[in-house]
Amino acid sequence: MINIKPFRGVMYNRDKIKDLTRVLSPPYDVISQQEQKEYYRCSRWNIVRIILGKDYPRDNARSNKYIRARNFLSSWLKKRILIRDTKPSIYIYEQHSYRIGFLALLRVEPFGKSIFPHEQTFPKHKNDRAMLLRTCKANFNPIFSLYSPESRIVDRIIKEKLKEKPLVSFRFKGVPNQFWRIDNKDEIEKIVQEMQKSKVFIADGHHRYETALEYAREMQTKSPCNAGEEPYNFVMMMFVKLNDPGLEILPTHRLLKISPGVLGSRSLRVKIKKYFNVKIFGSLQEMFKTLYRMKYSFGMYQGNGKYYILSVKNMKEVERRFESDIPRCWRELNMVILHHFFFKHILQIEPTPQETIKYTTDPRETVRLVDRNEYQIAFFLNSIKPEKVREIALSGEKMPHKATYFYPKPLSGLVINKM
Repeated sequence: MINIKPFRGVMYNRDKIKDLTRVLSPPYDVISQQEQKEYYRCSRWNIVRIILGKDYPRDNARSNKYIRARNFLSSWLKKRILIRDTKPSIYIYEQHSYRIGFLALLRVEPFGKSIFPHEQTFPKHKNDRAMLLRTCKANFNPIFSLYSPESRIVDRIIKEKLKEKPLVSFRFKGVPNQFWRIDNKDEIEKIVQEMQKSKVFIADGHHRYETALEYAREMQTKSPCNAGEEPYNFVMMMFVKLNDPGLEILPTHRLLKISPGVLGSRSLRVKIKKYFNVKIFGSLQEMFKTLYRMKYSFGMYQGNGKYYILSVKNMKEVERRFESDIPRCWRELNMVILHHFFFKHILQIEPTPQETIKYTTDPRETVRLVDRNEYQIAFFLNSIKPEKVREIALSGEKMPHKATYFYPKPLSGLVINKM
């Protein structure tokens, strides 16, 4: 059963911070090194100093980015740069023309009962988030989740609240953001009761959720009298309806560093023609217009202004070459065909993240990187429907890494859960 509750959010003090766009940032995992520097320059109060602090050569166990993050948080609270809300509340968060949801605290529990993941995680990222959580004892960005309501109770409460003036309203990188507070006890109780009937699917923030669950277990071990309502048993989460018309999942494209000799070989062309039908296009737009309607297909670009769509001739032949442990529900995903068949059996490579493969959501930037020969080949994928995310999550399986990119991301620092 899903257990949520209101909380006294910590927010930037609008009397001292006039322009929120100078102190907020996207989640840590989509911030490049260059963007990190830019956010540092924006303001000495920018949340990036906490969620993605800089490393320095002389860092040690007593002085490092996690300790600095804790000191920043403590200092900003003392100086009232950040202030805690006066009443426990549930917060409505709208990223206009995209989606609307609400923020509350969720009691963490193992996956598989009421809460379901959809994507694989990596230990390195979890270790980083665990250090930040243990040191700061706070959530700086909501985990983004999807749910299917059984009634319109939550919808009606949100609709009425939207008639009021928002607490904050601003544009961040072109996306309008608005924020409201629900502090009426009756309305909060109705939302809490309604959510008990739901299942929740993690859309974005798997590493942070798993970290929160492990942290709760650590604290429970240290606290034999754990009653379940302690702050460490909860994590801040944003809940968005699975059928929200503004819910957008962008495809994540792939760029490879690979020897031109491999790409230009006659044997490669023969293998491609054996398993794929190949169509050629003169522009990125033309290729995507066709790719959008196709199944078991992906786009490809090697430069010179020529774009290709490779579509599987015989899916059974491809499936026979998948590893035996590839879940059934994965097999029709185009990124699985790309990684587990094309990369492995056609190119005969296993790309390494941050070394030979790059993930990006911007098709034009993908083309530019190939044209500048920073990468030798690009692959374009279709987006995945939210229903597919739900289907795979309920099956007990997880999607491959970088299978989904929910856009836009909930901003970091808009509201903080301080334990």
